[in-house]
Amino acid sequence: RTSATKGDTPAGSQRDFLECHLCCLLDNTKLRIEPLNDQSFFIRVLLDPVKTPARIAGDENAVVTGELGSPLSVQCLTYGYPRPYVLWYRGHDISKGVYNDDVYEARSNVFIIRNLAMETLGQYTCQAYNGEGKAALWVVTVRAFRPEGLYTENELLVPRETLPPRPTTQVSTTAESAETHI
Repeated sequence: RTSATKGDTPAGSQRDFLECHLCCLLDNTKLRIEPLNDQSFFIRVLLDPVKTPARIAGDENAVVTGELGSPLSVQCLTYGYPRPYVLWYRGHDISKGVYNDDVYEARSNVFIIRNLAMETLGQYTCQAYNGEGKAALWVVTVRAFRPEGLYTENELLVPRETLPPRPTTQVSTTAESAETHI
């Protein structure tokens, strides 16, 4: 473990010592000591990134519910190295790719329905691929709250959740309740 105090500079033999000492600790990983200002410095560890296939974090049966007539955005949480390229499409058919137009906006891992409508409800797929292994897929179902007065049967229209009434507590203001018993 090496430390530096105000006024120390990683010059000459001290820099060599830090590089040697830290290299040994980091199992010969490359590192670079760079001045931050004239009073201090920082150490940057240079790791060779490991290529990993694209993956997507999220629930397998994801459901997003929005308000008809309002925008709705969905985020596909991708990871992997190199950074995955993301493609959105309607349902499970890649030929129905979602592109930027009057209805949709696809910005890498964020997908926006500009105006949620009956015809935009349904399943959408996020596909992530980075050239390593197979593409990762994540399917999300887009639903909407059923507007008052609309009685159309549609499994993608859901009733608005109603909160149960809050329990009421009675506060007594009589002299008996104000007594303290020791």
